[in-house]
Amino acid sequence: MRLILCLMLLPLSAFSQTITNIRLESSHDKAWVLFDLQATGPQDISIVFVSNTKGTIVPKLISGALTRVPAGVNHRIDWEALKEVGAFEGDLYAELSFDMHRIINEEEARKIREKEKLEAKEKRKEKLRPLIFYGILYGVIILGIVIENM
Repeated sequence: MRLILCLMLLPLSAFSQTITNIRLESSHDKAWVLFDLQATGPQDISIVFVSNTKGTIVPKLISGALTRVPAGVNHRIDWEALKEVGAFEGDLYAELSFDMHRIINEEEARKIREKEKLEAKEKRKEKLRPLIFYGILYGVIILGIVIENM
């Protein structure tokens, strides 16, 4: 498998932030990307591989420097390529993009987690409302049938 490198940056603010010094390497069953990140705050890194034989591959079996990655050098993302797409030949490109996070303190982080928990709870309630309504409706219908047959 011949490896070729491609970079796609999606800057979302006026701050200077770049992904540089990108290296795409592989063994017989894995591929990994090494990169340097210059940014003013932590970044979530997204990666997509593009192959001239397999098309666009959104990797699921990945690990490494993906969430809240600080500025620095030699960050690494590992991909279990053979397990995910099987053997293939041809060129492989890596496209990386990022989102900037503002730095928050522990109190802000706690409030955000609490808010997310409440929102998740409300979504679960919304999903259950129709089930509860139909459960009660069926219960009333069955109760009516039982009373009618007494």
